[in-house]
Amino acid sequence: TTVRRLKPTLIALVCVINGELKFMKEKLLIDGEATQDMIMCHYPAAIEFDGMLYVIATASYKREDLKSRGAVLFTIDLKNL
Repeated sequence: TTVRRLKPTLIALVCVINGELKFMKEKLLIDGEATQDMIMCHYPAAIEFDGMLYVIATASYKREDLKSRGAVLFTIDLKNL
C-alpha cells in the first residue's frame, strides 16, 4: 500500500472498477505548485458527455493581477484513460 500526502494544489483523477473500491488508474490533472502562482485548487466537479470527461475546479492564486480566484478546466478523452 502506498500512502501519499496530498497537497492543496493537487487534483488527481482516480478510476475505479464499477461498484468496487479497487483503483484501476490514476491520472494527475494538476499540481499547482508547478505553476508557482496557485495556492489552492478546490471544489472539483465533473461531468461525462459523448466520451469526454470535463472536470472543473476553483483555483486560488497569490498574484494580485489574477484577482486571487479563478477556475481550471480539464477536458479528458475517456479513450485515453
